Amino acid sequence: MVGQNTAPHPRVRIGSNGFIQIGKKNFFMAGLYEDGVLNDRRAVRKAKLHHKNLFLQYGNPQKLQFTFGIDHFVFWGGYTPDEDFPENPKAEILLTHKPASIIIMDWVFRAGS
Repeated sequence: MVGQNTAPHPRVRIGSNGFIQIGKKNFFMAGLYEDGVLNDRRAVRKAKLHHKNLFLQYGNPQKLQFTFGIDHFVFWGGYTPDEDFPENPKAEILLTHKPASIIIMDWVFRAGS
């Protein structure tokens, strides 16, 4: 949703920096919560961006590992200028809603083992 060529936007973000081991087994978790305002020139002015994700990982990183995650984006709020009455903007409730489920299987093959 937010690529490397986009202009940065003001936001508040809290999350993990990579996967964190949970307990003494091969179980890991990573997550992110973010809210921001898209302040560049758009058809809908001052739209808000809400983003959160949660990834769970299980397995031995040296052999076989499964990752399951949910990545959720919502663009909402903001307004569209009304040409007839510029002082009376039209409200926008929900612009777009993009949830995604992600499943990954990593298998490490070592020659000679």
